[in-house]
This record gives sequence, C-alpha cells and structure tokens, in this order.
Amino acid sequence: MRSFGFVRLAAGTLVLLTACTPLMPPASADGPRISSLTLDPPVAVAGCLVTLRFQFETNGAEIAGGRVRWSVAMGRRPTSDSATLDPELFQSKASGQATLTLRLRKAGHYHYLVQVEDSEGRRSNVLEQDTVVEVPWAPGAAPCTL
Repeated sequence: MRSFGFVRLAAGTLVLLTACTPLMPPASADGPRISSLTLDPPVAVAGCLVTLRFQFETNGAEIAGGRVRWSVAMGRRPTSDSATLDPELFQSKASGQATLTLRLRKAGHYHYLVQVEDSEGRRSNVLEQDTVVEVPWAPGAAPCTL
C-alpha cells in the first residue's frame, strides 16, 4: 500500500514537470549554433520590458526563424507561452547578435528556452536562461524605463 502512494507521487511529479516545461525539438548535427543568451535586466519588474540577446552562427543557410518558449512559476500555478522569432531579426547574416524585446506581464520565476532554424529545416542547439520578475510594488523594485 505504501509503495502505491510513492508511485502516485512520482507519476504526479512527472506529469507536473512535463506540463510545465516547454519542450524544444532536438538540434540538428549540422544546424546553426546559438550562444551567449542574456536577459537585460537580469531581475525585472512585472509590466516592464526585458531585452533578450543571443549570438547566432549559420552553417551555410539563412536563419528562417525560431522560437522562444518560457515557463513561469508563480506559486502553485505554473504557466507557459512562446514567441516566434522572425527571419528579419537575423538580417540575412551568416552570424551576429539577435535582439528581442519582451514585456513580462506576470511576476514569478521565468525559465526561457531559445532555438532557431535555418532555411533547410536544420535546428540549432537550445539555450536556456532564468530570470526573476518582481511585482511593481515590491520594496526596492525599479520603475519601468519604457
């Protein structure tokens, strides 16, 4: 009887982790590469803008777009969402820095995943980054600059 409770707990934990973690497709061996993912500011305020930056390098084909996925842990109610990276963000360059501005609407602990895809359908590695978003009325919270 006791082991049944443990199995239910383990199964419930697995379902919760799977549901809260946005998954990305596997990287292609010869696909584009991305690196140096940063979020500025590293600690943000709900309702304010953050700038997401990363370096990219193609492997012979233009970047056709990509995806940013994130999950937000807010107490017991984790949520997830995503945004599409438009090809214009990469300006038809073979390498460089991509910059995207996001408005973080909810307070909580954010976990970001970024992946790009080239015009031949090859996917890059996945970058991950965490950030904390505070409520605007928290002591010491900086006001939005934009």
